[in-house]
Amino acid sequence: MNEQSAEKAPAALGSTAHVWHEFADIEDEWEALAERADGVPFARPGWYRAWWNAFSRGGLEIVGVRSGERLVGVLPMERRSGVLATLTNDHTPAFGLLAEDRAAAVDLMEAALARGGRRATFVFLEDHDLDAAREALARTGRRAIVADPPFEASPYVELSGTHDEFMAGLNGKVRSEIRRRWRKLDKEGEVEVDVRDGSEDLDALLAEGFAIEPSGWKAEQGTAITSSPVTERFYTEVARWAADKGLLRLVFLRVDGKGIAFKFGIESGGAFYSLKSGFDVDARKLAPQKVLNDAMIRRGYETGLSSFEFLGNADSWKRDWTSTLRERHLVHTFGPVTGIPEWLAVRFGPRRITMGLAYR
Repeated sequence: MNEQSAEKAPAALGSTAHVWHEFADIEDEWEALAERADGVPFARPGWYRAWWNAFSRGGLEIVGVRSGERLVGVLPMERRSGVLATLTNDHTPAFGLLAEDRAAAVDLMEAALARGGRRATFVFLEDHDLDAAREALARTGRRAIVADPPFEASPYVELSGTHDEFMAGLNGKVRSEIRRRWRKLDKEGEVEVDVRDGSEDLDALLAEGFAIEPSGWKAEQGTAITSSPVTERFYTEVARWAADKGLLRLVFLRVDGKGIAFKFGIESGGAFYSLKSGFDVDARKLAPQKVLNDAMIRRGYETGLSSFEFLGNADSWKRDWTSTLRERHLVHTFGPVTGIPEWLAVRFGPRRITMGLAYR
């Protein structure tokens, strides 16, 4: 195993910090930690490997902490031109520290900060990760800037109670529109919600879904899966990894067998994550994506899921379904001495500089 010792965490907590430069050196232990800690799928090695193969341009540093021999926290980062940053970009739907408990999360952040040099950038989804970062920063004496307000707030539906209770809580106009769209769709032919896990015919399903997903405006704005070979390669690798782990959900809304709407999703830890979605522009008048969202939320109740995660920004069409949000915080950290010039530039420069560091 190619393992190098990094900075030691506080002896009182009995943990030590390490760094690896290859996924294969730590992948099995990492996967086992993700299972124990019930980590989101986007904190697992398979997701990060796909991200790295598609988007990396620097050197990989997988920071981890052990309690005795057991791995209790892991955080992969990329070093480029002396700057350390989390493996996140526009295709990262969620992010957080993968740690066994709060003490491990703080130690993990301290270990990462110890390697941060003049600047290190982190993206956090949940407030408890931000709290762990603040405690680690206090230990290290590094300067920090937390972007305010949070740079992204992702809507989600908490699948508590019953589906009837959920529907009753929606705006009356929204409920009426959903019923109207289903009636209109039923007149077009035989309607089917087809959910596949990719265990069979994966290549054909991806080809079909990727052809539906651009939905006109996505192709024009360059945000569709097929907008670039790099992006298509990333989602294809994610699909293969997720299918192998039993997490993939490729969802099609079909009328007489023809797909008119598509979702690329991952289902893990009681949540359905809607990574990408789109519809056939010729079926726009049927509002197929609204119908598909309704079908998948209903399915979530029926299968005992705990949440339906829209991901991305709080667009108005998502807020029709829910008012609950998960905030993403951007944290810039700077070395006590070497990072002062950059800290000044971000702290007192134009806001565009601050947000420009979110993704690379």
